[in-house]
Amino acid sequence: MSPEILEVASIFAILTGVTWAVKMIFLGRGPVRRRTEPAHIQAMEQRITEVEDRLDHQLAAMEEGYRGQLSDLEERLDFAERMLAQQKRQGELPAAPDQGVATPN
Repeated sequence: MSPEILEVASIFAILTGVTWAVKMIFLGRGPVRRRTEPAHIQAMEQRITEVEDRLDHQLAAMEEGYRGQLSDLEERLDFAERMLAQQKRQGELPAAPDQGVATPN
């Protein structure tokens, strides 16, 4: 066989394969198949409901964790504010360095 015939045959085979693949995908016999049977639709709705429930549970767990972290940070801030106020009352708080910024009296 001549190289030209092999080249044409190869191109024809590739185009045939691509055409078949596109046909299978878009005409409903491939991975993008659209199924409209009631049983399939009901199964998909059930699966969507399960996924939504799982996501709601995960979101609630994350919110609870963040609430706990926020509560800890609030407690630490309150403690730091009390310590600063106590040191200020006792006169132990060092004066702020003068940076040329006027402070209100």
